Amino acid sequence: METDQMGKQCQNCGLEAEEKAKYCPNCGQKFTSVRVGVVEMLRIFFYSLISADSTIWKSIRDFWKPGVLTRAFFSGKRKSYLHPVRLFLFSWVLFFAIFTLSGGVDLEEETNLIESKKQELQDRHHIEDLLKKRDSLKQNNESDTASIDRFILQYVETEKPTWEASSLDSLRLNVLERRDSIALGTFGGSSVKIAWDDIIQMEEEELKELYGLNEHGFLTRLLQNQLLKVVTKTYSMAEYVLMGVSWMVFLLIPTMALVLFLLYNHRSFYYIEHIVFSMHCHIFLFLSFSAIWLLDRMVNFYPGLSDEQWLSFDWLYVIAGVCSLLYLILGLRYFYKSNTLGVVIKGFVVLMAYLFLASLSLGLVLLLRFVLF
Repeated sequence: METDQMGKQCQNCGLEAEEKAKYCPNCGQKFTSVRVGVVEMLRIFFYSLISADSTIWKSIRDFWKPGVLTRAFFSGKRKSYLHPVRLFLFSWVLFFAIFTLSGGVDLEEETNLIESKKQELQDRHHIEDLLKKRDSLKQNNESDTASIDRFILQYVETEKPTWEASSLDSLRLNVLERRDSIALGTFGGSSVKIAWDDIIQMEEEELKELYGLNEHGFLTRLLQNQLLKVVTKTYSMAEYVLMGVSWMVFLLIPTMALVLFLLYNHRSFYYIEHIVFSMHCHIFLFLSFSAIWLLDRMVNFYPGLSDEQWLSFDWLYVIAGVCSLLYLILGLRYFYKSNTLGVVIKGFVVLMAYLFLASLSLGLVLLLRFVLF
């Protein structure tokens, strides 16, 4: 409802306007009552949602056309579409949020090394106790030894299936072999072997003192301390690395743009244009895989569908990867106006360079996260 007060003042920017004005001449906001009702709130929402000038819908409509948004942005149509950085950040957050929350990496089952070693230690102690009791009973009554041996082997085979128990001798050998250790490397010297039993049963500072880990140089101490943290805190380290990998993209964008800059240095493109083009290629990749992950999660809510053998999403991921490559190739064709042969050659160079830079960026990120862990 329009205000009737004299000397209208825009509630958004504070500009004084004429009494008969319906919209602020400065920011364009409509003069309405400060208190907005439910009907007015819904009207504003649906108007902004379905408006012909909505940048969201225009961006969604034209984004799937390779190179269109990049060319539109640098041809001056910057109010018609979402800003490339804004769209990139949205797709980046969505991609890694879905990847983490949807079980892309099962940290509990696949990375908790210390817990598996604790269970192995408990099993070994239990089996050692059985063997000791068996040996003591054998000294007192050898006639029951065969039945005791069969009981032990049957028990281990049933309750401890990960242990080799074809015979009592193989079981004893397995117990000895599982008293293993881990070697922590050094710079310019021999490695330090630490028993898993000590790693499980002792605190970190006690391990350092017992094995003399604080007696080496700075680099060796750093290496050994970080390796020890990785071993004792495998779950948190894996999660830490996973979070670090998500930032790898911010290294890939400028480096991929640099490759494009070198390939098209004979053309009048600015470096920032290559960055925006790289952003749009990554946005397509992120949104495509995010859509497949969401569809996969939705199907899993229906047991009847999730049990179907034919309903596999693996082929969709392959198609998304191929489409991302085609998006890059067609983007080179449309945005850079290259001929067919030039697109094929430069597309291959960009792909090979991207794979190399992705591996290099991943290595740098993992190294940095390892040092800072």
